[in-house]
Amino acid sequence: MLKRMILDQSKQGCKFPYSMNPKGICIHNTDNSASALNERNNLNRPENNAQVSFHVVTDENESIQCIEFNRNAWAAGDGGNGEGNRNYIHWEIARNFHSDPAVFAAAQERAAKDVAEELKARGWGIDRIKTHRDFSGKNCPSRTDINKFKQKVQAYLNNGSINIPSTNPDVNTSIQVGDKVKATGKYYATGQEIPGWVKSNTYEVIQVSGNKVLLGDIMSWVYSGEVQKVGGATSTPTPGGTIGVGSKVKVTGSKYATGQEIPGWVKSNTYEVIQVNGNKVLLGSIMSWVYTADVILVSGGTPSTPTPKPIGVGSKVKVIGSKYATGETVPGWVKSNTYKVIQVSSNKVLLGDIMSWVYTADVKAV
Repeated sequence: MLKRMILDQSKQGCKFPYSMNPKGICIHNTDNSASALNERNNLNRPENNAQVSFHVVTDENESIQCIEFNRNAWAAGDGGNGEGNRNYIHWEIARNFHSDPAVFAAAQERAAKDVAEELKARGWGIDRIKTHRDFSGKNCPSRTDINKFKQKVQAYLNNGSINIPSTNPDVNTSIQVGDKVKATGKYYATGQEIPGWVKSNTYEVIQVSGNKVLLGDIMSWVYSGEVQKVGGATSTPTPGGTIGVGSKVKVTGSKYATGQEIPGWVKSNTYEVIQVNGNKVLLGSIMSWVYTADVILVSGGTPSTPTPKPIGVGSKVKVIGSKYATGETVPGWVKSNTYKVIQVSSNKVLLGDIMSWVYTADVKAV
């Protein structure tokens, strides 16, 4: 059932100027983590006069109708007289960037149920469901698999009972750092299409963040539910004792944790472990991650030292190093502030606000 919170009449000129006899329902994702109520209230802000709008927005708790269905909305991206903009009910599914994937799963399920009710009331079938990309080519909905969504809607039309799940079926919680996987989905988590040659290769998972995994070599994020595990993480015990921060080690393996070949000169030297993360260690001087099973303990270490908090996209960090990854000196005022990590690339992180790259070893999670 829809909760009616129709926009103020003062918004008609910019948000819903034309009368409409709808032909179907167009599905979108909001591409942020905001609630349905926040999305609706944003449309209704006095200063928001942009020609961008939608009829309904759904989150895990409710579906809110913002515009009457006999008025148009600006959401299809196909122009002032476009088929989508002038003839379709636009339905946003919220929460697809929420940190808890179960929240988005619940929003999708609620949307499927409420869309089914609207279709049934009009005597329509799932053939009346379109997507934003059908009208303008934009990758929207970016997260919702429209074929699976239509199947859910059809189940509700058939009076099927589908409970809102407590876990996201598109999340594979068994995938972990070090696993060897193949990509099976159509799109990267960033929305771009995955080319065929990527799907034919095997990649190592080098980071896990919420419902996404970062694949080595191509350094791209993919949803964990859209990869197939073909090999497990390395877990061979390290000979010679426990390795911790401060240990002196030599490299015995043939590849870095990122998959690149280790040159011979690296193996002839001794390095200090400056960070431990799961089954990998970060080696000083060369600033490279190596699997613990691919190094041998030479001396020292502090096995009792707690492993630092893992750092990924969204982590809050402070800079503790003296230089940016580009070589410039980090000023004192930077070290006194906390920053959000907005991108991770191998052994570096990009910090928001200052938009600067810093080595992972030179930041501390807070």
